[in-house]
Amino acid sequence: MPTDPTIIARPSTVAGPGRGNVDRFKLEIEDKIWQYGPHMNPLVRIANKVKKRSVMQPEFKVLNDKRLPRFTRINNGGGYNTSDASIVVDNGNYARPQDTWQNTRTKENIFVTAVSGNTWTVVRGYDTGAAGTGVTMLDNDELMFIGNALSERSNAPASIQTDPGTVTNYLQFMSRTIALSEIRNLISEYGPKEKDRQNKNTLWEFKVDAEYAFKFQKPLKDVEASSPLDSALEDSRWKTGGLIYWIDEYASTNALDANGVITQTELWDFLAPSFEDMPEDATGQGMELMALCSQKAFNAFHHWGMDPIQTDPKMKEFGLQLSTYMTPNGKLNLVQDYTLKGDTYGNYMIVVNPSDLEYVYLNGMDMKVKPNIQDNDAHEIKDEMYGMIGLGIKRPELHRYVYNMEAGA
Repeated sequence: MPTDPTIIARPSTVAGPGRGNVDRFKLEIEDKIWQYGPHMNPLVRIANKVKKRSVMQPEFKVLNDKRLPRFTRINNGGGYNTSDASIVVDNGNYARPQDTWQNTRTKENIFVTAVSGNTWTVVRGYDTGAAGTGVTMLDNDELMFIGNALSERSNAPASIQTDPGTVTNYLQFMSRTIALSEIRNLISEYGPKEKDRQNKNTLWEFKVDAEYAFKFQKPLKDVEASSPLDSALEDSRWKTGGLIYWIDEYASTNALDANGVITQTELWDFLAPSFEDMPEDATGQGMELMALCSQKAFNAFHHWGMDPIQTDPKMKEFGLQLSTYMTPNGKLNLVQDYTLKGDTYGNYMIVVNPSDLEYVYLNGMDMKVKPNIQDNDAHEIKDEMYGMIGLGIKRPELHRYVYNMEAGA
């Protein structure tokens, strides 16, 4: 009920802000809400920009192929003397009769006359200078294929071909919701309307959910009553495989423990195979890779204080602030990645070939909003943001990561 006016006795006619009915005072609140948190979905942005592909099934596959291998190694603890003509190697099926190989340590040429499993029958010292005299071989000596040498009336050699491999991944059903009462939605307030504020924040969180899944998730196909993991599951559930999983699974040697401070030379040596193995259709922009850097990894580049680090304005096509670092083999575009944080990932750098990534979604179920999903008799507003999405990766061996990477003192 209303209150009676209050009679105030004061020594002067001046009324300060500390006197009187404070309900009359207007609150001085800025009509804006300042949001913490940087952009945190670089991998999703890159994949979405490079190639966006719709599929008709939660399970999708990518075929990839490799060049024929040209290196193997001696596999005999005692090695071989200068005349041994039967040698065991790690990968006998890499050779055919009439192939020539070189021991890269000694430069000796050997000529293969027969292959049986991992055992080759060979002619040693197969060149004019050596005249059939070999050089002592050691266990684990590297052998390199340098071409076949057919005799004048030879038949065509046996065919050696690769068999394309398959990378199988899944789409993941992700969802977030906003909810507020009907009354709350009508109340006057400072800053944006509460529904608008929740929409903006929830969309941001949804994209970050996708970013974490695209990096750190492990793939799973969990199907109905046959599920070995969730006995209560009555339908199906899928998880997409993230980038780190595919590197660990298909290219475990592409992970480098920097053990703290890493030198530029160590980094160059580690990155070189990714540039060397880059296919001709890799980027259309020359020899370029992209590095998603934790704060500690990003600091390492700037600690070197080298001219190679510079802002690359043309790469704003990804909607990211990038810097370019020139290696002896090609360009490395750096982006500071704020999802790489915490005890383990806070010193990571993930190096990707952007053109090898895809943003994949179920046809008709990309990131979308379904409004007003509240019950019919509920005096509330509830919207859902959801999508059936996943990471497409074509050649896992083209990607790599460094961990325990820090700047020097």
